[in-house]
Amino acid sequence: WVFSKGNTNIRNDTNVQNNALGTIALHNGKYYWEVYRHGGGDVGFGITKAFVDGTNHTQVNDNRVLYYQDGNIYREGLGSNSPVNTGVTYGDTDTLAVAVDSINGVITFYKNGTQSGSITDTQLIYSNELWIPWFLGRSGSEMRINFGNGYFGTTAVSSAGTNASGIGIFEYDVPTGYTALSTKGLNL
Repeated sequence: WVFSKGNTNIRNDTNVQNNALGTIALHNGKYYWEVYRHGGGDVGFGITKAFVDGTNHTQVNDNRVLYYQDGNIYREGLGSNSPVNTGVTYGDTDTLAVAVDSINGVITFYKNGTQSGSITDTQLIYSNELWIPWFLGRSGSEMRINFGNGYFGTTAVSSAGTNASGIGIFEYDVPTGYTALSTKGLNL
């Protein structure tokens, strides 16, 4: 991966599938962030347990929930535990989002402001585990992440949706009760 723009732009031009992990972990709460997909290649995003080593792909797969470009939500490894087919694929220039409710164990994914699908994962509910954002890509994949700063790379969000918590500027409306995954959002 090549990281830029304060590590909120990530790009992988190699043909090797690589992981990129966030740096702020979440625990019990409701958090939201957006991803602007730019370019081609294979991409996916979601969360994984904070203890994983990002260079160990098997370890990441065994501990993650992923919304992949094919429209499936995968958890605990590709091919294990049947994927949830949302029927909503995504591609270049789509704005995607994830809302993680670790209180109730629900992870919801969005495409261009509309809910794509969600799953309930009991591993999230009041566990002692910390979770972090996780991104997967190869072959020219680029993701521009907005953790509430109001930008995808150097491009400001165009519409600034509502955010009930008042923390963070996002392209689309933040679900009620959720806040930005940021140091300010963690302190609510």
